[in-house]
Amino acid sequence: MVASEPSDRLLFPGEARIALNALAGVSVEVSGVCHRDAFVVRSGGDGRRLTIDRRGRLYVPAWVRRGDIVSLIVGTRHADQTVVIIATSVLDHVGDGLIGGSR
Repeated sequence: MVASEPSDRLLFPGEARIALNALAGVSVEVSGVCHRDAFVVRSGGDGRRLTIDRRGRLYVPAWVRRGDIVSLIVGTRHADQTVVIIATSVLDHVGDGLIGGSR
């Protein structure tokens, strides 16, 4: 889990940077698309063009960091250079649905 910075940027964990070939000291262009409650970032492909800066940070869309979101989960899949970002609050809602909102 990671938290977005006050500047609304997310510092990618090392595994995510490796998956997207975002080496330290080099800016990298990626594409980002919304997929339900997740923000999917890929090296190339369709979607909005985004830049991972030289420090390994990416601006996180407002809908991902809205409201009471404290932390984000970042998943990686190296095989197709994909990183998925999802708010932990989404998992809370899924859990509430699975247990019938009895928390």
